[in-house]
Amino acid sequence: MLTLLLSVCAFLSPFSSAALPPPEALSAANRKDAEPLLDVFSEHAVLSLYSKDWRLRQSALKDMTQSLVSQDSGVGEKELFAAGCRVLRKGLGDKVSQVFLSAAQMMRVLLEEAAMKLRPEEVRLALEPLVVAMLDKLSSSQLRERDGGMQVLAFLALSPQVHPGLVVSSLLAPLKKKEKDSPLPLKCRAKLLTKAVLFYGPDDGYSLGLGVLAKFVQPHLLHRDAGVRDGMFNLIAALASLTGGGAKIMSLLKDLRPQTAETLQAKLDDVASGAMVFLRPAQPSLDEHYVSEHDATHTLNGVPVAGGGALAGVSAPTAAAAAPAAAAAAPKQHRPAAQAAPAAGRQQQHPPQQQQHPPAAQRQQAAAAAAKPAPAAPVIAEGEEDLSADLSGQCQFCGLADPSFTEEKLDLHYWSDCPILICCKQCEQVIEIPTLQEHLLQECEVAGAYRECPRCLQAVPAAQFDAHVARQDCAPPAPGMARCALCQADVHRSDEGWKQHLLVDTCPKNARPVK
Repeated sequence: MLTLLLSVCAFLSPFSSAALPPPEALSAANRKDAEPLLDVFSEHAVLSLYSKDWRLRQSALKDMTQSLVSQDSGVGEKELFAAGCRVLRKGLGDKVSQVFLSAAQMMRVLLEEAAMKLRPEEVRLALEPLVVAMLDKLSSSQLRERDGGMQVLAFLALSPQVHPGLVVSSLLAPLKKKEKDSPLPLKCRAKLLTKAVLFYGPDDGYSLGLGVLAKFVQPHLLHRDAGVRDGMFNLIAALASLTGGGAKIMSLLKDLRPQTAETLQAKLDDVASGAMVFLRPAQPSLDEHYVSEHDATHTLNGVPVAGGGALAGVSAPTAAAAAPAAAAAAPKQHRPAAQAAPAAGRQQQHPPQQQQHPPAAQRQQAAAAAAKPAPAAPVIAEGEEDLSADLSGQCQFCGLADPSFTEEKLDLHYWSDCPILICCKQCEQVIEIPTLQEHLLQECEVAGAYRECPRCLQAVPAAQFDAHVARQDCAPPAPGMARCALCQADVHRSDEGWKQHLLVDTCPKNARPVK
């Protein structure tokens, strides 16, 4: 276990500790904030945590995670957990996705190594500000950062040490003003709520009652983004699979547009007929989150993302056979509602076993079945995007498939070869090219290096800004288009448009060739 954890904690950075510069001295303000940590972690780790160099911050989180696993700090569990939560409040708020993901790993270890010995009330109180920080990540334009936030929230929501109401009530809270223009937060929230309701069942004690969820879903059924609407439809369908039908849910959704009602009813009919099957997600454990990429449906540096769980990505017959065993083996914490789910809902998810036939009857049955067309396999839904295809050994950004890809080789590919990614020359963070403009203007740690032109809305180096504006020879992208920060060509504002530009047409200014 220890070897596994320590190997994963080194997963993100291609830098070795020996290659990193020494950390800077703490400022007066940072010293006051860091003082409680100096009694628990090494001075070098604390100094690195507050460094301006993101690589040092990531290294500090790795060292602190090792201290949690080895328990060599010499302090009590309560003090260790409090110090760990203080570290996480800083790490999970970091703008650099690599640092955030290392902090997410540390939190999982903290819950396993320290929180198990504390009262649940103490754990939940300390985690509240962390949940808020992770919710903010659901609106991130960085895929790895957003998926990291999803995984941490899912882990917390299904953890026996954390009352599910802490995460669920936060997911049901109104969006912040800055989040309302993006569909990403709602897509992520719908997926997480679907996972929670399948795990616990519809239960008012966990903020998962039918009325509460119907109130959350209703205004988003008319959202302009199809992905948001689909997420809400799936959440309703998951509820229907547990309650034996959708009539009661439909009665709670008032004044639906005819087209919306028709789409929703079709989804509910699929649930009732068995064409759509929902599986109860397995309760997470550290071993489940620290698997290799060959053991997961879709992994990010060895951590399952946007799927996960023991039953993710399996075929319908396999899932039907495996689901009852998984449910029986799962721990019983926080499960009264799921255990009490109506029999009709359970029958939809797990068809009854057929009686054994004698050999002659079996042959007759097989001959009759062969004469009929094979029925379509039911859709297995878990409130996640369909990632059932095995993506082991494949880059999640450019799609390059290579059987020799290991976690280390994939990270090296991200760092130096992937034509969808680029290393920021200012802060050395690896980011997606479609978000480079936003990164330079809003996220880059080298603040003020770029400014936004008020006319073309592009990121312009600060030293060239006045001359650029004075020339008055620029124009904004055409409607529905984005502008490539590398070659200044207009690109259709969609995933397909960017893939066409970067992988098919090959951006002339992209230094990374398409393989």
